[in-house]
Amino acid sequence: MSVKDFVQQRRDDFIAMRRDFHMYPEPAWLEYRSAAKVAEKLIALGYDVALGAEVLDLDSRMGLPSEDVMKAAMARAM
Repeated sequence: MSVKDFVQQRRDDFIAMRRDFHMYPEPAWLEYRSAAKVAEKLIALGYDVALGAEVLDLDSRMGLPSEDVMKAAMARAM
């Protein structure tokens, strides 16, 4: 199946995902909900997905919100 066909067959799903992401915006470094939803879709398609500390040097991040803000965002995402 071509990429074009794949996208066309799932057009409504992609539109729903975009609307969902816009309904629940997440600030930088706090995209827990969005990342989880994308990972879930990719896993369902058979991809191996790595997240968080598996793919990111946590000590290299700059401009992070406070620990309390990060914990609150993670709790909302669950």
